Amino acid sequence: MQSYYLNYLHQPILDIDNSIHSSAVRYYPTHYRPILIDIKMDLSTFSVTLTGTKDSDITINISINSKLFQSTKDIDDFYLLHDTLLDRKFASLAEPPPIELFQGNRERFKTTLQELESYFKELFYRLDVIYDDFFLEFCGLKNHLIPKSIQSQFVNSLPPSQYMLGVSNAIVIPNLLILAYEDQTNISKFGCMWSIFEPDVLGCIQLYTFDHTIITSLTKLEEHLFEYKIRKVIVTQDHNQLIVGRGDGLVDIYHFSPLKKLVKTTTINAHCQALVLLSLCHEKIYTVGYDNSLRISNLTGSIEKGGNLTNRLQGDKIITAAMTPEMIVFGTFENNIIMYAVIPGELPKFIATFHIGEHVPIHTIIAQGSYIFVSHGNYITCFLVTKNSTSKCVMLSDKESPAYSLIVKIAEKILLSGHDNKISIWCLKTGKILCSWYTNTSKLHTLKLIEDDSLLCAGANNGEFKLWEIPKLNDIANAKSFTCAG
Repeated sequence: MQSYYLNYLHQPILDIDNSIHSSAVRYYPTHYRPILIDIKMDLSTFSVTLTGTKDSDITINISINSKLFQSTKDIDDFYLLHDTLLDRKFASLAEPPPIELFQGNRERFKTTLQELESYFKELFYRLDVIYDDFFLEFCGLKNHLIPKSIQSQFVNSLPPSQYMLGVSNAIVIPNLLILAYEDQTNISKFGCMWSIFEPDVLGCIQLYTFDHTIITSLTKLEEHLFEYKIRKVIVTQDHNQLIVGRGDGLVDIYHFSPLKKLVKTTTINAHCQALVLLSLCHEKIYTVGYDNSLRISNLTGSIEKGGNLTNRLQGDKIITAAMTPEMIVFGTFENNIIMYAVIPGELPKFIATFHIGEHVPIHTIIAQGSYIFVSHGNYITCFLVTKNSTSKCVMLSDKESPAYSLIVKIAEKILLSGHDNKISIWCLKTGKILCSWYTNTSKLHTLKLIEDDSLLCAGANNGEFKLWEIPKLNDIANAKSFTCAG
């Protein structure tokens, strides 16, 4: 069955479900921009007819996918269309019948109208013409095929910390926002004159309460300052405990008092270097450090299992990690991805190692089911992990800056990425950016969706924290036009 995919794509992209998305490079006159239309026009259900009499205007009847679109034109309008297309540098156009033939008797008029209909139909089989905005406007299709744009909207923000710390993590639980901060400069004030009188503040945890919605009311409840970085924070499922991963490799466990105040209960001496992973899985605390070691601890503060990955790494270094209930994924300095299977009650079991190829640094990794998403250099690559192999299935490229944080929604085939002063929303099916807007912040190391995915939180390494209201992810995935307010 012959069909056209009216999608303006730069290159074929492997679909997330392992099918190839049909696309072609198309060449347009340089003086106009193609309208982006995302509609599959099946030629077996597509039809165009012209109806009218000598004493009336001509009605254009266009049927696409069982939908009928009608518009009325004067005969002269068709010849104006032809002249306009020639002026817009469309070559090798068929010629419409001479306009004088419409002045004949009714039979001659009917025959000439059929010839004009044939000419008009041919225009629909030209991919360069069907993309032209003037042609779509003439046919009355422009407003039907290009839906009204949807918007994201900036709704709230918190100022940077007075201690010049960057946002390292954000958690939202009912009526409570928890923000973690860490020093991003890698330069301590230790040794400076004022450090004698004032200890270095390298980390911070802030708690904010809100009544009904985080959009309108945020009231600071308390602030905890630390002489070490706060790398990661997670909350237990019952929302009663806060687990804090520190820049010195230790893990603190706090209890929430009835007034939502933090009370430290225990400390786990997990690692001798900063944490790259802190996760709560199968009611155990999983940690990975820059010391290339893994620890599994319980919520009472005892280390139950652990080990070093020195032999597996063979001189390489872990720089980032991600975890799902089934798998732990490590990213290394030499661009290797190492996968381990998570087995409740046991140490993780090695699965496989693969090299991502490009000689660019890995920034972050996230894992979703059988998919691993790696931000490296200015690329975001998705790998599909199966029992016997690992294959690259999607590669996204941003020419401006790397992605420091990622959110993936596999069901909606949507990926959100935080860059230098920018947030982008990608379609994993086509590899295209659906939306991108500037945030007036620095590197975005924290992205989080809350409120049934209707709010997007973004934390930057300059300490700014901002909130955007975004449409439903299904609406974003199906949108043809998208505008954003930063």
